[in-house]
Amino acid sequence: KLNTCSNENCKTIQYGYADKKVLKKTGMCLDCLAKFEAELKADGTFGFYQDYKITRNKLAYVKELKQRFEEALKSVKKEFEFVQEDGRLDKWVWDIDVDKVKKDLQEDIKNVDEAIELLIERKRLLEEELTNRNHAELIVKY
Repeated sequence: KLNTCSNENCKTIQYGYADKKVLKKTGMCLDCLAKFEAELKADGTFGFYQDYKITRNKLAYVKELKQRFEEALKSVKKEFEFVQEDGRLDKWVWDIDVDKVKKDLQEDIKNVDEAIELLIERKRLLEEELTNRNHAELIVKY
């Protein structure tokens, strides 16, 4: 857990609530982040940096969405059994066409896979642009 600013030239003595929230996400206090982003704006890199962060967040969200669809596909069925607090077993019957639901989920997974491919390509292009602009330090490796 990060609780100090990663900028070696940081002059912030005491961190406020906003500093602590920003520190967790960016590794910098509010003042240092503002100065850093101003430098990126000055050299024309900020738009690429901002797009890169948004693309990474979208990619993480879409990957999580794919996992949810895959879990739903594995568990979709017409009957569900639940154990109640008192130990009784309840059966619920879902009045649906299970095959249609599975087909829809498979189509959703296919669409998500396409979105993931597009986002990965966009991320790669943005990383290339950040590197060309001498800001490879902004690229997150994971």
